[in-house]
Amino acid sequence: IIPPKPPVWDARTPEYGMFDRILPFQWETTRGMGHSFGFNRTESDSDYLSRVEIATMLASASCFNGNVLLNVGPRWDAQIDPAQAARLEATGEWLSKTGPAIQDTRAVALPQASINGISIGATRTGDTLYIHVFGKPGDDTLEVQLPTDIGAIETLRQLGGEVADWSCDQNTLRVEVGAWADDAVQIFELALSHPETAA
Repeated sequence: IIPPKPPVWDARTPEYGMFDRILPFQWETTRGMGHSFGFNRTESDSDYLSRVEIATMLASASCFNGNVLLNVGPRWDAQIDPAQAARLEATGEWLSKTGPAIQDTRAVALPQASINGISIGATRTGDTLYIHVFGKPGDDTLEVQLPTDIGAIETLRQLGGEVADWSCDQNTLRVEVGAWADDAVQIFELALSHPETAA
């Protein structure tokens, strides 16, 4: 549910929904782990978001200048439901590897929104640019148009995967993937030089 724009606000808060583009204002998607806010004893394990769905939501929000508020409600005995706790622990493990691409970053607009029908996005922190690929394209070669003001790429690696080779010519990045990460979100980390010192 994306509520209408109120007369006074500091953040838009779509419930169980996401914006699909970079917006010039702060927003935060808010939802429960299942279909309810708080613990609902009629929900089962199949009603909860999977770790992959949570990871995709976190990465998507970061690429579109948003935050995520994921509600986890304790049971009547003040304990977190084991199925929900397991998902939080799995997401935490994923963030231990990919956190720099998600946390304390800002969204970066790319000239293209997809590769072979697979959505892509980007985030940046300091001199590091992260390309998020939401799936695995049909082959092992990616071609991504980069913004013109990022400067030169010093190094490139894939978080959780392997890069066989890469090159960048006139802001067209070409990556040959040696092994994809075992995940729904493929993240490539680009260490950049300062634009003013780029060759």
